[in-house]
Amino acid sequence: MTFFDADDFPESNILEEYVNAYNDWGKNVSLVLTGMYWDNYCDKLVPQEKHLLEKNRGFKAGERYMLQTHDVAMLSWTKLFNFITNKCYSMEVIKNANIRFKEDVHIAEDMLFNLDYLEASEGFIGVINKPLYHYVKHGSSSLSASYYDGAIEHVCQSFDKLLEFERRQPGVSKDDEYVIESMYLMDWVSRLSMLTEDNKLALSKMEKFKICNNELKNPKFRKILDDSRKGKKIGALRYVILKRHRFELFCLVRRIYHIIRREKAE
Repeated sequence: MTFFDADDFPESNILEEYVNAYNDWGKNVSLVLTGMYWDNYCDKLVPQEKHLLEKNRGFKAGERYMLQTHDVAMLSWTKLFNFITNKCYSMEVIKNANIRFKEDVHIAEDMLFNLDYLEASEGFIGVINKPLYHYVKHGSSSLSASYYDGAIEHVCQSFDKLLEFERRQPGVSKDDEYVIESMYLMDWVSRLSMLTEDNKLALSKMEKFKICNNELKNPKFRKILDDSRKGKKIGALRYVILKRHRFELFCLVRRIYHIIRREKAE
């Protein structure tokens, strides 16, 4: 079983690749996933991204691999795990375990579906290390890419489950946990940034930053911030700024970075 989004498109041979992989691997794998293209239609200065298993980890483009369940951390970092549209599932597993999307969660619902699926199935994670699916980014109008009341709670709910799953897997390393915590941190910070940029809120800029700075004092946020620094997943400057609850300064530094990056791209 596969899912395709109406805004995206697969390569013409993706189903053939899935069938060949399942024929070769059989029940040794619980699901099969492919690499992805990210086509950014909302910013012409951002080139098409290709997401594959990383070459510096010894993986080769075009090859196939069977990965352990603790490799979910690596797959999440390379943005291959967090979607349903680049995967082929067993309909039998979905039906028997009654796996459904969480209708009350609007952040990382695909990731939660994949975690429920892996918990209900056995076997390796099969990877076709080819970009066979095009994720098309037109803009940031979706709930998952915006701020709304309850967004932080949904971030915590989704990433807490990912961390809990990862920690239970055989062979998991501390670095695997640090990788997930760093993504947790980035998503949390992104939601706060969206809050400061939301013109629909009847709050001044100063009031918005006050809310964000109070959020940075959250014990859970402080822990994942410290763990991300221990794991060398966040730079010293950003760490110090967030540690001192100065979100307005964090936004300024990030804005300067994006300006420099854009000028280089031009």
